[in-house]
Amino acid sequence: MRRALTLGLGAVLLASSASGQNAGSFNRTGSGARAAGMGNAFIAVADDGTAATWNPAGLAQLRKPELSFVLSSIASRVDMEGFRSPDERFSFTPRRSDDQKQYVDFASLAIPITIGRPVTFQFGWRRLYSLDTDVGASFLREPTRLAAGEPALELYSQLRGRGSADVISLASAVRATPRLSLGVSLDLYRGSWDFRQLTRQRAEGGAPDYLEQDQMQGISGASLSFGAMAHAGGWRAGVVYHAALESDFRTTLTLDSTLPEPGFSTSQSIGDEARMRFPGSLGLGASWKPAPPWTLAADVTYDEWKEWTVSGVPGLDEPVSFADDRPVATTSTRNTLSLNLGAEWILQRAGFLVPFRVGFAHEPQGQRDPHLYAGHALRVLSVGVGYNTNRFKLDVALQRSWFDVPAAHALTIETLLGLPGTSPFDARGERHERFWRLKLSAILRIADTDKLKRVLGDLFGGS
Repeated sequence: MRRALTLGLGAVLLASSASGQNAGSFNRTGSGARAAGMGNAFIAVADDGTAATWNPAGLAQLRKPELSFVLSSIASRVDMEGFRSPDERFSFTPRRSDDQKQYVDFASLAIPITIGRPVTFQFGWRRLYSLDTDVGASFLREPTRLAAGEPALELYSQLRGRGSADVISLASAVRATPRLSLGVSLDLYRGSWDFRQLTRQRAEGGAPDYLEQDQMQGISGASLSFGAMAHAGGWRAGVVYHAALESDFRTTLTLDSTLPEPGFSTSQSIGDEARMRFPGSLGLGASWKPAPPWTLAADVTYDEWKEWTVSGVPGLDEPVSFADDRPVATTSTRNTLSLNLGAEWILQRAGFLVPFRVGFAHEPQGQRDPHLYAGHALRVLSVGVGYNTNRFKLDVALQRSWFDVPAAHALTIETLLGLPGTSPFDARGERHERFWRLKLSAILRIADTDKLKRVLGDLFGGS
């Protein structure tokens, strides 16, 4: 049972990546419907209340205090097709699971003031990952002609998850020169989640068996993000660096099963001695306004997913990958380079503006199948529209994202527990995931700031 008792680290969490805030992606993108409509190409734009989540230097572009609020809604579908055992003796019927959820994504207050030169401060809260999920499916393992006479096996698998990873940010930006802005953000991470996976199986004519796995995990820590933005004419260039997060890591795994006979139950925990390292990332962006109504933007982002590790676990001599429990030198996890492209065109009317947006993203994911070494890239198409009166901004974006990848899965209780005589996985086939994500942003710009300026001026000694 070695495989079940290693605590699994992030295996269950990563297996449920469809429930992630970014719809199948753990990439650390920012928030806001305007950016979502532009395919998440926002590092060199970042000129509204969500700026600090993309590039803290962008806050220096704000002229008035802004209150921001973002809602997200995600619908996902996962299809498993063509799964067969490695020895071709069994085939598995197709299965499908659907999930959907809605949650508050982001809220912030940004305040620009003058302390010798323009400075903007922002306090924000963000749900980096929403991990609520409830998916399940019934399917059959059927013998092929190579296993004629073997009984069919009825299988049922259900995964329920509750929890999130949240970030509280204190950000500031200053206009260092007329053409250059610099920004920094202190990010406080807090997260806890509980995943419960139930597997039932019954051979034709036999008694049913079950396996219940309950994995609770939590993190807490702080990191910094640094940004810079320069502009010349209609061009802007941006760079943002998210430093790695070094956090506490807590995990408890409880197992209860009728196998191996006569059954067993166990629980193991890792406490204060464990640490998790969430990797750093570097993003570069450029935007161009070829004409007043138009904005074109492009971003590239490098993520060091090989550095997503856990250390300080009793019995482990070196840090291991959060994704597959392997040392960094042999992990199946890879570092990635993402590409995001977006465009915005603004229709001007008396007293208000109506922006239209489109975007595309190609976002490879760090986690790969640890047996097949098969990786995948999330592809994203997005559209968006808004309503802007200068004092009030309402934006809506719809993103369609998907990926297809070969996968090897442990499906039976014997294989999930790693019982003697079993292989690392029961079947390999194709995994297809499809997501719809709807984002709604509301930003209120506070026009009457005289009293606010006086209070902040007295507080900071500025004007």
